[in-house]
Amino acid sequence: LCFVSRPEDIDCTSFVGSDDRALARGIADYLLDLLPVGGSIVTLEGNPNSTTSAPRGQGFRDAVDARQPCSQTLAAHL
Repeated sequence: LCFVSRPEDIDCTSFVGSDDRALARGIADYLLDLLPVGGSIVTLEGNPNSTTSAPRGQGFRDAVDARQPCSQTLAAHL
């Protein structure tokens, strides 16, 4: 049984995980609701080799892009 992320070198009988992109989109939508109009955003993303970082980063960017021009991303750090 594997949790969190699916290991590449282990055969799992069962996998329990989440849709990281959708999860990040929901969290970003919540945070953007709290951000004042014209507020700025800086994102810090995890290791690009991690199986969760890329979809989480994309989910956050999806939420920000859906609200343009209401918010501005000043910088994104990987």
